[in-house]
Amino acid sequence: MLLATLCLLALVAPLQDEQASEALQTPQWEEVVDAMDWQTGPFTVEGGLATIDLPEGWAYLQATEAQYMVEKLWGNPPDSGVLGLVAPPGDRVGWGVIVSFDADGYVEGSDVANIDYDKLLEDMQADTLA
Repeated sequence: MLLATLCLLALVAPLQDEQASEALQTPQWEEVVDAMDWQTGPFTVEGGLATIDLPEGWAYLQATEAQYMVEKLWGNPPDSGVLGLVAPPGDRVGWGVIVSFDADGYVEGSDVANIDYDKLLEDMQADTLA
């Protein structure tokens, strides 16, 4: 069982200037976005880190196309940590939610079996009172 946290960070597409704003409205730009491999329903994030089942209308891009969207189309700096992008219904152009992974707090399955949760809770409560 994967006990890691997927970080979902909302990302609003930055518009560098008025020309960039107008470029988002061009049919060619929208054709590029529409031609991407958008996934719906249950799917697995590249690398098998998680399975996501989005609500109807929401769509997901895997890492390569998500990075292209964020960096080339939206003009953000390169980020190799982008694992995917979730876009809301009806707006795959204007904004999205970046999916990334941070191993902080990750515990291997074999380590989980050895944790005394009653003792852990007791220690946490004592620390809180102190």
